[in-house]
Amino acid sequence: MDPSFANKNQQNLGFIGHVMQRKHSFIHVLLMGGVLLLSMKTAGQKYRIDGLEEDKASLQEDNESLMSKFTNLKKGLLEDEAAKGNNHAFISRLQALLSDPVSEPGVVSKK
Repeated sequence: MDPSFANKNQQNLGFIGHVMQRKHSFIHVLLMGGVLLLSMKTAGQKYRIDGLEEDKASLQEDNESLMSKFTNLKKGLLEDEAAKGNNHAFISRLQALLSDPVSEPGVVSKK
C-alpha cells in the first residue's frame, strides 16, 4: 500500500470516522449533554411550579373577594325586600334562590 494513500484515507474519515475512532469520548459527551438537558428541564419545571403556586394564591384571593361581594349583594337584596315587606312570597323565593349552593358563583365542592 502506498503511504500517501493511507494518509489520505485518514484525512477523509469525516465525522463518522472520528466518532468510530473515539467511541469512548463521544459516548461520554453524549451522556454529559443528556445530563445537562435533564438538569435544565428540572429547573424549568421547578420555576413553573412556583409560578403556578403564585397564580393559585392570586385566584384564591379573587375568589374570596368575589364571594364577599356576592354575600354583601345577597344581604342587601334581602334587607331591601324585608324593608318593603309587601311581598312575602317573593322574599321567600329570593331566599331559596340565593341559598342554593349550585347557583352561588365561585363555590367549589370539597370532597
